[in-house]
Amino acid sequence: MCSKIDSRSSDSKLWKLVKNIHKEQEQFATCNSVRDAAGQAYPDDKSAANGLATHYQSSSRFNFSFMNRSILKRARNVIHGCRSSDFGDPMLAKPFSSQDFLLALALLDLKKSPGPDGLHSQMLENLGTRGKQRLLRIINLSWKIG
Repeated sequence: MCSKIDSRSSDSKLWKLVKNIHKEQEQFATCNSVRDAAGQAYPDDKSAANGLATHYQSSSRFNFSFMNRSILKRARNVIHGCRSSDFGDPMLAKPFSSQDFLLALALLDLKKSPGPDGLHSQMLENLGTRGKQRLLRIINLSWKIG
């Protein structure tokens, strides 16, 4: 196949070859790009969701001085009340649909800098179909588990 190619081959001939190679060999591997602090990939979606929840929990901790301990106590009580209450908005208990997720991705501002998780919105925009499905599952699991 490549014996017919030299440095003077036309671009169209090279593109045809590349397209044929792509059709002959479907090359993809399932990959979980969510990694723990040691750089190891999580083995499944549930552990990836737990890892993300742990990361967000540690990165969003409040730093209260000794003077503000009463505020810390009240904040903890409010948060605990929200987690243990069954009277919350039932919309928040439903998992995100793929349409909601795709709409949210479409509304991303691609020029914004990443947040504390280090993810650029362009990274999310360039995810393939399977990557978007896995990310949606991880998000729904992290909302469900907490």
